[in-house]
Amino acid sequence: METSAGPTAGASRAYRSRRTRPCDKCRRSKQLCIINVEGEPCGGCTARKQHCTFDLPPLRRHRQAKSVDNANGDGSIGNGAIAGPSSSVMAAEEQEGAYMDPYLSPEQPNQTPALGWRGDGARSSLPDVDPGILPGHFELGQMDGGSRQPGASTSPSAPLARNNNTTWLDPEIWQTLFHPEAAQAGLLPPPDPVSLDLEAAQGVESHFLGTGTFRGLTLREINTATQSIPNRPGMVEFRQVSADERYPVYFVRHPSLQYGQAPENGKAAWDKVTRLCAHLGRGTLSQALVILEKTVLPTLPIVNWPQLEQACRSAEGSGPPYALLAAAVAHSVSYIPGLRPLHQQIWAHVVNAIDAEFRQPRLLVIQLVLLLLSSRPGVNFAQSDLALSRAIGAVHVLGLHIDPSQWSLPRWERSLRIRLFWTTLFHDKIRSLLLGRPSHLSSDNYSTPMPTIEDAQWDNETARTTLSADQVASMEAFVATCQLVPIIEKLLDGFMTVKAATKPMGYLSRIALLYEIRSDLDALEGGLSPALLRGDIAGLQSSRSYATGVRSLQLCIVGLKIIVHRIELDIIDREYPPHVLATVYESALATATTAVLTVSELTLADRMSFWMPYTFHHMSNAGSLLLRIASEYRTSDPLVSTRAITLAISFCTTLAQYWQEEQWDPADETLKRLAEPAFTVGREVREAREVYRIISNALGYQVLDTAWDDVAPSNHFGFINDGFDPSVWTIDGMPWINF
Repeated sequence: METSAGPTAGASRAYRSRRTRPCDKCRRSKQLCIINVEGEPCGGCTARKQHCTFDLPPLRRHRQAKSVDNANGDGSIGNGAIAGPSSSVMAAEEQEGAYMDPYLSPEQPNQTPALGWRGDGARSSLPDVDPGILPGHFELGQMDGGSRQPGASTSPSAPLARNNNTTWLDPEIWQTLFHPEAAQAGLLPPPDPVSLDLEAAQGVESHFLGTGTFRGLTLREINTATQSIPNRPGMVEFRQVSADERYPVYFVRHPSLQYGQAPENGKAAWDKVTRLCAHLGRGTLSQALVILEKTVLPTLPIVNWPQLEQACRSAEGSGPPYALLAAAVAHSVSYIPGLRPLHQQIWAHVVNAIDAEFRQPRLLVIQLVLLLLSSRPGVNFAQSDLALSRAIGAVHVLGLHIDPSQWSLPRWERSLRIRLFWTTLFHDKIRSLLLGRPSHLSSDNYSTPMPTIEDAQWDNETARTTLSADQVASMEAFVATCQLVPIIEKLLDGFMTVKAATKPMGYLSRIALLYEIRSDLDALEGGLSPALLRGDIAGLQSSRSYATGVRSLQLCIVGLKIIVHRIELDIIDREYPPHVLATVYESALATATTAVLTVSELTLADRMSFWMPYTFHHMSNAGSLLLRIASEYRTSDPLVSTRAITLAISFCTTLAQYWQEEQWDPADETLKRLAEPAFTVGREVREAREVYRIISNALGYQVLDTAWDDVAPSNHFGFINDGFDPSVWTIDGMPWINF
């Protein structure tokens, strides 16, 4: 009789012999175990660099009568079924309640894996969306001349339908295991694991729970508990998703405790947005979705476009994610001039839909908040910060702060979780740096790895070779933006926290940290691919075209360097020798010059590409640094001061041109933020008054030469106090205010 010990070295036996016993790891993960060489780890454990163990007791198997279809007389395996111990184990486990979806009981039908969002209720008919408002390749129910079956997808990148009752393997491990013998045996690539983000369960939620809390709740051994047993009243419903035994990850499922309903759900918000835009024609909403696909998502990959496309065409599941479609229209306001008068009204409905999604958090609510935070002009800092705080709470509830690389989830969901977390982390860190407010996420409390270019794979079938050069460049820009986060954390910890302000480091330590941060920025910039470098660095024409998001990255890197120079000017010892101070000011002037040149080189296509809402912060910091150099260094070196004023005049002239020609909102916000610094410096440096005149003419204000004779300049220009006046930014009588 076969013992519980592992296989021992001996005579070789036929492939898939019944004497081959699966290891404990493969049994727990419900995974096919292939031991090619006796005495060595199986293929799955080899891919994970682990050893096989055989400590679990044998399963109580319910033998079935041999089928004629399963044998061909010559001992070979027929095409009717997959023979071997894997099939027997699977059949026994199915009889004992081991289902692909560990949350569903035998009476519950398995559901389609979620797309990263939750719908507004189960739907059995085609989605109630006007197909005319969607792009041609995105129309609902109009594939192959109407011959498409309900729920079918013709997208080349959409996942194929698979049988959820088949034992699955991690796709990466499957590539390691697959060989001709398995192909001859009739083994096919297994289906994806079940998604955590279930789309159809409206009355329940699945939340991340720490291992210590889980053990106290269930008294189970944390290294052996994998899933709950269905149909056991009073038992905790859970799922262990980690394939790494050392770090189990538990998600506990329980009923949603919602107290009342939100005023608008996603469907209601979408209906109201479409009515608001009805007078603009169907082409406007279609244009908004094209902007989402072509301009935003390549460099802000927070939504899987193939699955969004599939959801809007499919008759199965809960239908299109209406809240996401409404948010896409709201996000595109800054790109479509015709929508700008409706900015406030559209966002009001989208914000209500976001509030409804927070009542039962899914990945969708993170996507909605990130679309909001990444929208321009991005001037409502208070409400945006509150939305970010709520989103970070949802991040922790959904377990996005834990590394999902070894989780038993579909590839698209693991990559999506990484991208969502790091986009949230970037917003948290950059807002903390630019606004001087505490960061919500500490590097000690997350393990999610930094995204790579491979995370651009929207599903298991999409490879990097299928992406165009611009798509690769945009994804590289996103990865480089995430790589800025550790550098921003250094700035925050060293200079921006409450502790750094009340108990600062020594002078030399702070100077050394600034030079380290500057070196990190130079190293990151030097490691970028040529498609991401500025023309002056790459040795190419400055007017060449860039992929969407690349210009935003370039200005962000320069903006961080400007902040480093600003801090250096704040802490530099004024008693230093003149030549040392000259080096500091000239270095700051050189970086500000780079920012001015970068902005002046922008083409119309560059300005219509994706820009983070923090762009005007970086540009206004560059202009403010020029004015500061002109003011502080005018007595030491008038020539440097004159150069700074000349650059500031050229910079503001360029921004005024951008604003007057196509109402580019980052230019408008930058001019407003530079108004008070220019007015203040104009009291001391007469040449700087020209900067303020340019700003006032662009914004439509009348300036008198006697204005500088007053003591309090802000008394004349109240709109400067808060940095933004809604009455200034008026198009067709409607203020353009972001939520």
